[in-house]
Order: sequence, then C-alpha cells, then structure tokens
Amino acid sequence: TGDIDTFGFFHLLAPPGLGLFTLWAFTDDIGDAYWDGPKTDTGAYYSLAVLIPFVTLGSGYLIYHLWTGFIQFRVLKDTLCWGYGGAIPLTILKFAFSGAMEEVGWSGVLFPQLLHATKSFMLSSLIGGFIWGIWHVPLVIGGGYNNNISPYWAAFVLPWMTTPWAFFHVWLRVRSFSIWPVFVAHVAHNCWIELLFDPLVGRSEYLGFSNEARNKRALYFVGEFGLFAAITYMVCAMIFTIDMDAGYIS
Repeated sequence: TGDIDTFGFFHLLAPPGLGLFTLWAFTDDIGDAYWDGPKTDTGAYYSLAVLIPFVTLGSGYLIYHLWTGFIQFRVLKDTLCWGYGGAIPLTILKFAFSGAMEEVGWSGVLFPQLLHATKSFMLSSLIGGFIWGIWHVPLVIGGGYNNNISPYWAAFVLPWMTTPWAFFHVWLRVRSFSIWPVFVAHVAHNCWIELLFDPLVGRSEYLGFSNEARNKRALYFVGEFGLFAAITYMVCAMIFTIDMDAGYIS
C-alpha cells in the first residue's frame, strides 16, 4: 500500500497548497484565510462543531439500527481498547492533520471566495460541497479509500454527502469568521465515525470487519459512504439554510 499512501499524502496537500498559493498570488495576504479564532461565542461554535456531526451521523445509524436491529458493542469495545487505548489519541491526531490540510483550502479559501463570487449561501455551499466530494473520487476509486465496498457506490455517495455537509461548514465559517470551528467539525465528523459509529455496525479501522458486518453490508447504508448519512446531512443542510440569509456575504 505504499503507493496508495504516497498518492493519498500528496493528494491531501492539494487543498492547502493551491489555496495558499491562490491567496499569495492574488491578494498578497494569506491572513485572508482568517487564522484567528471566533470573535464571539467561541464556546458555542466549538460545541456545535462537535455536536452537529454527532447528532447528524448518529441519526443515520439510529435509523439503521431500528431497521435491522444490528449493533456490535463488542467491536466498539475492542476498538476503543486497541493498543491499550491508543486508538483514541491516534485517531484524533490522524484526523487533526488531515482536517487541517483540507480546511485551509476549503474553509480558508474556497468557501469564502465562492460566497463573494455567488453572493449566495446556498450556491456557495452547493458548489463548494460538490467540489469537496469530487476531489476525493480519485482516492475512492483508485486509492482504496472506500471501506471495502464498491468504489463506484462510494464515489457516488461521498459527493452526495459532502454537498449538504458543506452547508453546515459554510454556516460555521461565516458565523464564526474563523476556519478553526470548521476544522473541529471536520475532525469530529471523522472521529465519531471511526471511534464510535462504525464499530457499532461491525467495522473497526484497527481490527477490520466482523463477519456479521460483512453479511449485513452495513456500510452501504451508514458511515462515510452510506445512504443514511447523505440523507441526514441533507436535513442538516435545510436547517442551516433556514437560519442563514441567502444574501449574506462573508
């Protein structure tokens, strides 16, 4: 997997690299990425960054559990105990690095510039979220980033999920005037999936799949490439669209 890891690493560098180059080339001020923290209501924005992914993703997993009755507490326990509890800090550090790389590009440059160009919260979220998802497709199809389900299904669902997911990120970016709450939301989304929700349906990043999870094919319905996650994020997008004035410019 060395080539995949190398490909993924350089792929990950594209959003911050291109974003900061764009700011340097056209504004001469990379401070336009808003490196400062939120100006007001700091605790509220960071709390929402952690809680909204939990509630949104958790709703999808709850629907799946109520539908199938399938839940795997043993896999959750084994995952959290992996490496004498090392799975928790390792996962947080891993996603903190990747989340920072992505959000410098997305929330630091792409989303604000789309807001200025379109003068529309809805359009900037739709366009930015779709770009965000399509950017992952080479990794999904050619890089093994698909949780061992059909890469074509994963490549279809991921942009579907990131597009409404971007509505919350753009809302958070605009309201807080900072990329850092969005960074926390990105990390929280990934950590909730990998440390809590996916293990509950039998998939552990560190231990693999349980036999029951393979038979249930749960990850076609929940998780990063699951149908229910895309649907619950669409509901989330509607809520934050109602809150946000479509003409608001960051």
